[in-house]
Amino acid sequence: MVNTRTDVDLSAVVQNTLQTLLLQIRAEIREEFRAAEEGISLYSPDEY
Repeated sequence: MVNTRTDVDLSAVVQNTLQTLLLQIRAEIREEFRAAEEGISLYSPDEY
């Protein structure tokens, strides 16, 4: 037998958790790109 209320609650929890994880992943990716861009700007092959 299916408990619809429990399924709806579980679905909401899973959706909220995934949304939170997605936001964290996006923030980490932005940070990695920012750090990589800073590293690239520190190294300029024209100076050598």
